[in-house]
Amino acid sequence: MKFKAAPNLYVRILKKRGRPKNIRSVQFDENGEFVTDNPFLVALLRQCPKCAEQIEPKPQAESFKCKKCDFETDSKGKLLAHYGQNHKKGE
Repeated sequence: MKFKAAPNLYVRILKKRGRPKNIRSVQFDENGEFVTDNPFLVALLRQCPKCAEQIEPKPQAESFKCKKCDFETDSKGKLLAHYGQNHKKGE
């Protein structure tokens, strides 16, 4: 997860239960960004009013094309179903 806040913001973690032993604070970098995959830190930083979560855009959906006609879909399962219905073996 990527969080955005004021540059060089220092967030002290007071909650001891569930906290990893070596993490007592978090400091944002010069750009005001902090990246973590720790579920405990993600939950705490979501509650922090000074920190905003940045949702990364998902990659654009892949497109699958039929090799025998102009059919195009975003799902490989639909493409396989299309092959089974429209392009049977031996035809």
